[in-house]
Amino acid sequence: MSHTKGPWRYHLNGDGSYTILGEKISEKESKWIIGFIQNGEITLPQQLENVKLIAAAPEMLKVLEAIVRNETDWRSKNSPALSDFRFNEIKEIIKKATE
Repeated sequence: MSHTKGPWRYHLNGDGSYTILGEKISEKESKWIIGFIQNGEITLPQQLENVKLIAAAPEMLKVLEAIVRNETDWRSKNSPALSDFRFNEIKEIIKKATE
């Protein structure tokens, strides 16, 4: 996997922007900056919701990958809750995030 390993978290900066932070990458570095959500055309509450979603991405990907890895087990326990359509949708989301 080529993305920065999770978990990710966010920090509100003094200027009202947000920094998305990853795990410690070396003894010299205390954090790794994933990205920024800065003031712009969207409201501060929208910025916060966006940064929360972005910060949760590694964990969401991990859960979706686990569902696909255990597809047969999920189907036997949860059918019809997870239909073919939903499994295909999950696989497409994983592909979009990883390829």
